[in-house]
Amino acid sequence: MEEGKTTRSKDAPEENKKANSSERFKNISLGIAGLISSVFIPALGIYFTQAQKESEIAKSYIEIGINILNSKPQSNTDSLRTWAANLINHYSAVKLTGQAKSDVINKIPLYVPQIYSEQTGTLPTSNTPEYKNITEQQLKFIFPAIKLTPADSLVIRLNKLLPLYQITTPERKAMFIAEIGFESVSFFRKEENLNYPEAGLLRVFPAKFNKTNVKDYVNNPQKIANRIYADKMGNGNEESGDGWRFRGRGYFFLTGRSIYEELSKSAGIDFLNNPDLLLNSYPLSGACWYWKKRGLNPIADKGDLVTVTKILFGGNHIPEKMAIYERAKKMFEDN
Repeated sequence: MEEGKTTRSKDAPEENKKANSSERFKNISLGIAGLISSVFIPALGIYFTQAQKESEIAKSYIEIGINILNSKPQSNTDSLRTWAANLINHYSAVKLTGQAKSDVINKIPLYVPQIYSEQTGTLPTSNTPEYKNITEQQLKFIFPAIKLTPADSLVIRLNKLLPLYQITTPERKAMFIAEIGFESVSFFRKEENLNYPEAGLLRVFPAKFNKTNVKDYVNNPQKIANRIYADKMGNGNEESGDGWRFRGRGYFFLTGRSIYEELSKSAGIDFLNNPDLLLNSYPLSGACWYWKKRGLNPIADKGDLVTVTKILFGGNHIPEKMAIYERAKKMFEDN
């Protein structure tokens, strides 16, 4: 018993040393942790914040360059286009090759979707083996109220145009068809309906109409358009007449001077002075052009109808469009 006590008393200093060493290690560790917390973590935060800002700045410069190169080359824009191409090469991880850079400066827009006349005899044929034609029976199943006539040639135009804009998979076709078919009331309407009664004007456009002024506009589409579209989308004021001149046309009801101007530059066709061309000659092609221009194919690949609808029409009527989409997707997948 005495021997045990002696042994323990000898070991005590060693245990105290170990305890003190452990405490020192703990204190040093806490000190290092504090240093990391107070110095390195904020520094990392500053680094990542700065990197994020630099990424956003780079993205903005790239978008500026793309916007410049999206216009058609002109004899007096070589210097500007060269600067835009250099801007993209400086800020983008993917560089334009020498030949590609020369092409976008001198020959072709960087990216502008084409637009095609819907005279079926003039439409090009796309070599897209994976595309399966949409049939008249499928459209009637998806839209029971649709009225198809040989003169309309809707089925032919769909099958000629959709592959040209890479709207080829069941998901892409179904989402495009759901949006365009619902908005156009089963492909019946190609022009925006602006014939509102008094109650409709007060309910839909409360910022534009009130009990005092509404009676001057009731069931007058031209006056209504000029008021509700004044001073927006590139339009002039109400007296300019731009609201009516650039009202919604085509199956996607493209609206506003800015989009007609952009369409004119892209197609090389004067839609600004001939806006009814979109109604009579390019209703489906104009919709395909706008779909492609807004980059909706990749979003359709994900089945994200909500985002597509928000981009196209502000997010209206999603449940109705979802039902059409699901019906069309199943039809296209099964056939």
